[in-house]
Amino acid sequence: MTFLKYISIVFVVVAAQGAFAGHEGGNGTDNSRAEDGSAWFLGEGNTIKYCLEATADFGLSQQAAGVEIRAAFSTWAQYIQDKKVNQSPFPTALTIAHKTLEMTACDGTEDLKFELGFDDDEIKKFKSKYENPTAFAERVQYDKKAGWGKGIIWVSKARVVDPNMGFPEWTDDKLLRAILLHELGHVYGVEHIQGTIMDSNLSQLLEKGDIKGSLRTRIDGARDLKFCWDCELNYSGVIGFGVGADEDVKVFSNLVGVNPKGKIVAKLIGKSLWSGAILKISDDNGSTDLPITIEPQGQSPSFESNIPIFKMVTDTMTYSQKNDARVVFGNANANGKSLNLVVEINSSSEGAIGPVILKQVKDGGAHMVFRSIVQ
Repeated sequence: MTFLKYISIVFVVVAAQGAFAGHEGGNGTDNSRAEDGSAWFLGEGNTIKYCLEATADFGLSQQAAGVEIRAAFSTWAQYIQDKKVNQSPFPTALTIAHKTLEMTACDGTEDLKFELGFDDDEIKKFKSKYENPTAFAERVQYDKKAGWGKGIIWVSKARVVDPNMGFPEWTDDKLLRAILLHELGHVYGVEHIQGTIMDSNLSQLLEKGDIKGSLRTRIDGARDLKFCWDCELNYSGVIGFGVGADEDVKVFSNLVGVNPKGKIVAKLIGKSLWSGAILKISDDNGSTDLPITIEPQGQSPSFESNIPIFKMVTDTMTYSQKNDARVVFGNANANGKSLNLVVEINSSSEGAIGPVILKQVKDGGAHMVFRSIVQ
């Protein structure tokens, strides 16, 4: 049996929630220059030349490390494309360069050098800015007029950051990939964002095993680094808190009109949150599609969070996007009843963290309807 119901929702944009804790990332300094923390390489059509050198005792062969570096670059390039990072009303010059060219050897002409396992005087000078780092990205020069810099990404030898625990162990599945994704994020002008690959505690989370498997190869996690309001939606999630409690059954029945049978599966899909969003709820009986219509009143989305991402600086302009956290209110009709709904973007709610959380406002409170989860 397949159910098909429609929800029409009118949303009003309200003030953003406070941003998640973070600090200046990328070069380890607290200087107040405009270019600090900004992307190293601008211009979508430009190519970043990079090279790699690894010590014999790094803990992974240079060839294997090269594979991880290429994969990390590819992941960021795809993310920048999928999240429409380079689509803005600003001049073409203010876009992030993400094309790369791997050099056969480091000869001084490279834009970005990966130094794996080295501990020479220059590295020791850079390391002194950090406390027992697993890796760091250090920009050594930046031409604001050209929008182009030069720098290194350094990664420690295996098993030296925490010798007692043998961390890092670079043969551990995708561990190096996660570290490289984080450091490249700083190269692209992204600060620390909790709940993403740019989490300031990434090394500790990796060492404890809190970030495993596919989460080591992704940029978004419990939160979206960049929530794209006009990008295609594909969020897996749960109804209610998704723990099989009576409350979850009530939420399902409230939306669909019957009690669920078997396992409940929920997804938020569609063209975008602004247009064509659908909450799809399924059980053993079939599926219920709940189309969502958003009609913002009087203004376009504003990005109020205070953590810059993809910060870009030239001699004439400074521009950055924001890690967007927001609450949107609305009302809906479902199963013949009028529902007041709240959509929380990149928010932590009652212990539930997710890029998208939907709640119904009733009985003086807000009750969980759907929350996206990381799979």
